[in-house]
Amino acid sequence: MVALAAGIAVVLAAGGWWLGRRSAPKGLPYWNVRQLTTDEGFTAKGVLSPDGKLVVYTSDRAGTGTLDLWVQQTSGGVPVRLTKSPYSAERPAFSPDGSQVVYRLLENPTGIYLTSTLGGEPRRLGDGRGVAGPLQFSPDGRWISLPVRLPSWKFVLLPLAGGDSVSLDLKRGFCPSCDLSYVWSPDSSALLFRGGPGYLWSDWDLWRSHASAGGRVGDLEPVTSGWSPRYVTAVGAAGSPLVYTDSSSGGLHIWSLSVDTEKGLVNGTPRRVVTGEHLQGFPSALGANKLAYLSNEGGHQDLWIHNLETGKDTRLTDNPERNAYPV
Repeated sequence: MVALAAGIAVVLAAGGWWLGRRSAPKGLPYWNVRQLTTDEGFTAKGVLSPDGKLVVYTSDRAGTGTLDLWVQQTSGGVPVRLTKSPYSAERPAFSPDGSQVVYRLLENPTGIYLTSTLGGEPRRLGDGRGVAGPLQFSPDGRWISLPVRLPSWKFVLLPLAGGDSVSLDLKRGFCPSCDLSYVWSPDSSALLFRGGPGYLWSDWDLWRSHASAGGRVGDLEPVTSGWSPRYVTAVGAAGSPLVYTDSSSGGLHIWSLSVDTEKGLVNGTPRRVVTGEHLQGFPSALGANKLAYLSNEGGHQDLWIHNLETGKDTRLTDNPERNAYPV
């Protein structure tokens, strides 16, 4: 493999974390930027722990010809190698308390494994064939969700306590965005995702697929109708609002839906979160009351923060680089 110089930069500001900044924007407060990895080779796809203190990523630094998972503190320190397999590992995700990491191992057949953040013997949870999107823990830490597209789109739920997996058949024939945008309801009773029966954006809506604690599969319900496309992500520790981007009005803007945290149901109608007519996209939660997003306000694509309580927007980046994809 051709050696690639790669690193992971982590930025801390106003209680929120995000990846990818290289320098402090002119005229704004100084952002504490640290390059966490400096070794030659391939290092990528970093994922932050819920408390922002750890980052797990894939790297070939071991020199075995495969990609392993490594974890290290965002404050610095020596990275710990989590996987030591002849097969590459991918799609890591932290548990809600940050104590465990789930990942997909590209063995034959592929498998889903769970290991301690501190290292140790991994435990195989189930089959990883056909996985086409990010693995996620349910908010209560009892389930791990896998978006699977073969032979048809569905979600597979793996119980951490052991036992049989649960399959949520989407019953739509096609789910074009499950690999990018789906989210658990705050009470862990359902998954919300964007999809539809075909490839046309006009056919896509926000859907809710039920999954009770006992593993019974409920009906698939449309949450919204008439707008598209929708990119869904959770906002806030309480999970009371969901936010997504919508281009049906001729521009890409950020909207929100209120969620009943007891029942996991949507209340009311969608409302605009960020004002203005410029492009707004890829919203990402920063704690309970703030939202990071990208916008081309001012003619250049930068990252911004929106305060959900005050409605104030603050520019994070102001440089010649194209800034995107806050996490």
